[in-house]
Amino acid sequence: MKRTFYHLSQRSLRAITPTLLALTFIAILTSAVHAQISVDLTPGNRTTVSDAYFTKNRATLDKKKQAELDALGNYLKARPELKVEIGSHWADKKQTGKAGIKLSEGRAAALKSYLVKKFSLNTANLLTKGYGDASPVDVAVTPAAIATNRRIEVVALTSLTSRPVSQAGNAVNYEGILSYQERNVQSKGPWDIDFATARQRQQLFERHQVQTYDRARAEIAFNDGSKSSLGENSMVIIGVSPDFTGRTGANIELQKGILLARPKNTEIFSIKGPAVDIDLNSTRTKVIVDPTRTTVSVFQGKAKVKSNGTTVEIIEGFGTVIPRGASPEAPRALPESPLPTAPADGETMPATGTQFTWRPAAPRVRLEVARDPEMTSVVTTILTDKTEETVKLDPGSYYWQVSSVDASGVEGKPSAPRRVVVSTGARSTATGLDALRRAKLDLTEFKEGFSTVNNSDITLRGVVDTGSTVYVNGSRIPESDVRPDGSFYRNVPLRRGDNKIVVEATDKSGAENRKTLIIKYVEINRFRFGVAIAPVVPLNYSSFNAGIAGNLNLTYLITRNIGAKFGLGIGGFTNTIGGTAAQSGITEFYMFDAGINYDFTVGTTVVPFIEANAGLFAWTGHRYVAGEVRGAGVFAPGVGAGLKFGGQGRYFGLGGYYRFILDGAGTGLDPASVSSSHGLFEIRLVMTFE
Repeated sequence: MKRTFYHLSQRSLRAITPTLLALTFIAILTSAVHAQISVDLTPGNRTTVSDAYFTKNRATLDKKKQAELDALGNYLKARPELKVEIGSHWADKKQTGKAGIKLSEGRAAALKSYLVKKFSLNTANLLTKGYGDASPVDVAVTPAAIATNRRIEVVALTSLTSRPVSQAGNAVNYEGILSYQERNVQSKGPWDIDFATARQRQQLFERHQVQTYDRARAEIAFNDGSKSSLGENSMVIIGVSPDFTGRTGANIELQKGILLARPKNTEIFSIKGPAVDIDLNSTRTKVIVDPTRTTVSVFQGKAKVKSNGTTVEIIEGFGTVIPRGASPEAPRALPESPLPTAPADGETMPATGTQFTWRPAAPRVRLEVARDPEMTSVVTTILTDKTEETVKLDPGSYYWQVSSVDASGVEGKPSAPRRVVVSTGARSTATGLDALRRAKLDLTEFKEGFSTVNNSDITLRGVVDTGSTVYVNGSRIPESDVRPDGSFYRNVPLRRGDNKIVVEATDKSGAENRKTLIIKYVEINRFRFGVAIAPVVPLNYSSFNAGIAGNLNLTYLITRNIGAKFGLGIGGFTNTIGGTAAQSGITEFYMFDAGINYDFTVGTTVVPFIEANAGLFAWTGHRYVAGEVRGAGVFAPGVGAGLKFGGQGRYFGLGGYYRFILDGAGTGLDPASVSSSHGLFEIRLVMTFE
């Protein structure tokens, strides 16, 4: 029976093998014919549909190739909240102006129609526009350039205001950034399918969702300077930044959890909750959303709360409760702050556990412990009905505060933050000489105070005592970044403008030190153009007199101070090649230089500089008598120095430059001095600009 089965199997295999091979070939061929376009509509990216997908010179899709566009349709179908623009571009020697716009509009409409019908997309999320020949990517008029310019570009739009999120390869029109995060924070944009781990300084766009989980914290900084801090297990949806002209709707939507809003004084900041709208004209308001109600506490300023057709105004020091689906309750005074009793401000506590105690003023108390006095980098929060809580903390410097929560859930203003130091030593108070001793903290590259950089991030380097704990802006530096000898480093991203960076160190005994840096990030144009006019004085030549030269140069900045410089120049002076003044003539010369320029300072009104170049020098001497012409091309390195005055990308200056003419003995230009050192001294009047 086994043998029969074996023979049957062999015959069956031989029978189906040709069929399998045929099916495989068809699958490969089909895949090749219907190669899908690549789709990426995240901020900074766009998807291009080329002219090849359309019938030649018509606004209809090529039916043989339209299946290759299914990748775009599937991408959009998987992201139902994503809004896009289908922008069509045209190029042709004949169909320009209105004719080109009409044809490009037709192509955009054709692509939209195909996607909507085949993938059942929301037509309102697909906007079309015909640009005609207004935005070519190649200005040439060759057939290849025309084919390239005939294209459709699909770009994601902001969900509420329909602005593009990509321009020239960069992300644009975001509402703010994720300025701080602690532990598990996730985000999801309209172009994302699922939530993913959020990134520090991540750009946030309209309808971007941010979710914090257990013991996690996050802070959102809007473009106008308004900030919102999220507590644990909170979720928000980003609206439109308060500085956007003509904005409508909420700036941020709190779906659940805790939100501490800190808008600018001059702006109305809007928060949307479940069936409630809150307009703030304040600098500090806390909103808490749970499954049954929303509570609002105004610590500073005032707020208007709207729900169920009723509007209530809340002034500073008051709050309200809004039951789900009901009108806001009458405003009530916020509960008084608890009285912190221990630890004392500046006290050192053992790492075995820190006991926090207070005198309550309401049924419940919220205890918060953070790494900074602004209470941004919160490491723990506890809502309790007790008068004390013990928290185990790693060695380091912390700040703590307590706030009251009344029976209805309205939270009062927190107490003033107190500082506590946790160490491996015994408990002590920060008094006497011990309180004056500071932990070792030496920064090697950036000193305390103000500095200016032109990079989007910096590397902090320093030295502490062995075994010390180091924090940068409240975040502990990993042990892998602190070497056994106490040296440490930390990469810190920067935003444009001023960046406050706080570096803290705590040694084994609990002594600590803190240094604050203000780093200004100025984004620079790495290309600089220059013009120079210079009187020229020949040195150690018997046949040449003074002349004048002009120079154009381009500098590419390698670092803030060092640039690669390239220059072209032309000039001339009179000569007596023939031996007498009566036989004088004109010598023209041409210069090419390539070298290095070094600016001793950056961003100041006076900039000393030096430069060194390897150059080529070509000159031609004409004698008026008998039409005699002599010429040579020689190697001509040079060095120079000077001062530039100005600012804001424009400088005027004065400098000297000496050019060594290494002509040897065979040029015939100046035989009387071929054995001596030759050169040209230039007194340069320079102008540089970005």
